[in-house]
Amino acid sequence: MNQEQRHSDDIEDIIYTPPRFIYRWGITSIMIVILTCLCLSAFIHFPSFLMSRIKFHGVKSLVNVRIPDSSVVTQILVVNGQVVNNKQLLAVVEHRGRKDSVFSSINGRVFYAGIVHEGALIDSSQLIFDLHPNTSYYGELEVPDQRMDEVSPGQKVIFKSLDGSEDIGSGVITYVTHDRLNPQKKIAEVEVLKLRKEFSSTIEDGVLADALITLSDRPLLAQIIENFGLGKR
Repeated sequence: MNQEQRHSDDIEDIIYTPPRFIYRWGITSIMIVILTCLCLSAFIHFPSFLMSRIKFHGVKSLVNVRIPDSSVVTQILVVNGQVVNNKQLLAVVEHRGRKDSVFSSINGRVFYAGIVHEGALIDSSQLIFDLHPNTSYYGELEVPDQRMDEVSPGQKVIFKSLDGSEDIGSGVITYVTHDRLNPQKKIAEVEVLKLRKEFSSTIEDGVLADALITLSDRPLLAQIIENFGLGKR
């Protein structure tokens, strides 16, 4: 009985106790995988990103269209919100039997200044149209304090809506300088290269958006270590 019990215990030891070489090779394999990943992450480079905020400024401003004398609008040749070109005919007005043409002075969009319809009497001081130019914009970018020295001219900036749900355009940093109101902080001018059509048609001077600054390529390992350190803080 004792011999049978001993034999049974030997069989259980064989079944449930793995050989030592499995432990040895298993640990070695795990260490090789870890070292390989570390080596690859040290050689693989990815651009790192820095989140900030940007304020858009328009180079051109709104143009008002007035008529020199009180006149009756005889023809309106554009619809509200229409894209127009410079010197395009917008309307025809009549003053004391003399007809005058109203032209656009810029390329852009034309909007009615209030309610405008044919046959209406327009006073000389009354606006008839507002012209929104095809404005070129530049951005004023806040440079985050924690990585101020990493932001430099030539870096690409991606514009995102304030809720972060969509990209609305992109640009490039032209120069970086100290904020004259707060010399300890830096700001950067961003040349706007691209804006989504639906955003550019409604943008106003001073509009804010989130900005994703593309920094120089850095090793993946360095980014992981940095993110781990920031997370522990």
